[in-house]
Amino acid sequence: MNRRSSAAVLAAALCLISHSPAQTPLDFFLTDPALWKLAPAELEVRLAPLGYKAATPADGSATLGDPRDLMKLKAQLAPGLPVWNVKLAPSTTLRRATISLLPPPTVGTPPTKSEFRATSKSAADFIQKSLRSQPKPWIIDYANPGRKTECLRWTSDSLQVVLTSSALDSGTFTPERLDLKIMPAAAPGTPPNAKPAAPTPDRTTGTIKLSGIPGFNPWPGHPPDWAVVEQALWALGKSSDRNAILEYSDLGPSWPGSFCPAIDHVTRASLAKPIVLVPEIHAAHEAAKLATACQAAAKKIGQPAPQTVQNLLDIHPEVLRLARASQPQTALLSAAIRKALDAGQPILWLGWRGLYQETPETPEKPTPAIRLISGLDPRNGRVLFTATTGQPDGDMATSDALASSFQIIALSK
Repeated sequence: MNRRSSAAVLAAALCLISHSPAQTPLDFFLTDPALWKLAPAELEVRLAPLGYKAATPADGSATLGDPRDLMKLKAQLAPGLPVWNVKLAPSTTLRRATISLLPPPTVGTPPTKSEFRATSKSAADFIQKSLRSQPKPWIIDYANPGRKTECLRWTSDSLQVVLTSSALDSGTFTPERLDLKIMPAAAPGTPPNAKPAAPTPDRTTGTIKLSGIPGFNPWPGHPPDWAVVEQALWALGKSSDRNAILEYSDLGPSWPGSFCPAIDHVTRASLAKPIVLVPEIHAAHEAAKLATACQAAAKKIGQPAPQTVQNLLDIHPEVLRLARASQPQTALLSAAIRKALDAGQPILWLGWRGLYQETPETPEKPTPAIRLISGLDPRNGRVLFTATTGQPDGDMATSDALASSFQIIALSK
C-alpha cells in the first residue's frame, strides 16, 4: 500500500470515530462503495478504530468485536438502529458484511413484538433510501418450522442487501433473527448461445446427448465451484442470478449439506425449476435409509458397515455400491436421466470424484465435486459429462455415479 492510499484510508478511518462522540455510525457499509474495493490490509486499517478483529482460520470471518464491544462504541447502522454484531468475509476485497440488529439475551433486552416490527421497518426504510431501489421478496436461506420469517432483497449497481427477520409467535413472542447481509452486486449472467441445448439421439447405439452446451467465461468475483451451475442454466436459455451466486459464494461441494440447498435457491432465483432425480443423501431420513441398506449389503459380502452415515467415504466402496446402486435402482436413474435429456434438461451431479473409476482417470484421492451430466450411453451403462469449456469431459458408470452422489438434479424451464 503506497503512502497516498494509506493516508486516505487512515483519514477515512478517523472520520468514523470523529462523527459523533456519543455514537459510532456504521452506515458506510451501505453508502461508501470504495470500502468494498479495499485490499485486506487497507480494510484492516480502515476498520481498526472500530475494533476490527482479523479473519480466523476456523471460518475465514473477521468481526468488529463481540456485542459488548459494539455496545461500548454505541455502534448503529442509522439513528435508532443499534448494531450488536458485525461479521465480515474478507478475501482479495470484502465479500460480505452481516450486521445483526437483534441484541443477544445476555447483553440486551429482547425487543417486544411492536419494537421488533418497528426496527425491521426502520432497517428496510434505511436500506431503500441508501440503495435507491425497491425491495423484492427473497428466498429464505434456512428452514425454521414454526417461525414467522420474512426476507427481502435490494440491489443497486454496486451493492445488494438481504434483510431477514425471524421470530416465534405462538403465545409468547420470541425474536430469533434480524440481520442484513450486504454484498457486492453483479449483473445477471446472460446465456452466450441464443438457442437452448437440444437432445441429439444416436439411433444405432441409443446414446443421447445435449448439443449446444455453452462454455463458461469467468466474470469478476465468480466462485469457481458455481461455473457448471451457470452453464446448466444457460443451456436452458435462462440468465443466471449472479447476485444469488455471490450470496452463497462461500459454499462449495465440500459442504454438500449447505451447497445442495444453495443450488436449489440459485436455480429458482434464476427462474429455473430443479427436479430431484436422487435426493440429498445428507438429509436425515435419506442417511438413515442408507445406513440400513448398508447393513444388509455388508452382510452379503462380508464387509463392515457404519451404524450411521456421516460421510460416504466411511463406507466400503463395494458396500456402498450394493446398497445404493442395485440393478433396479440404477435402471430407475437411467430412465430418469433419459427423460430429462429428452426434454432438453441439463443435469447437475454432486458427489465424490475418485471413489470409483472414470474415463479419463480420476484424481488419486477422492474429492467432492459438482459436474454437468449432458449425455447417457445406455448400451454401456454410462453417464457423459461436459466440462466448463462446453466440451466432453469423460464418462462414468451410471451405477457408480449413483453410488457416489450427494444429490442429482435436472433443471427445467
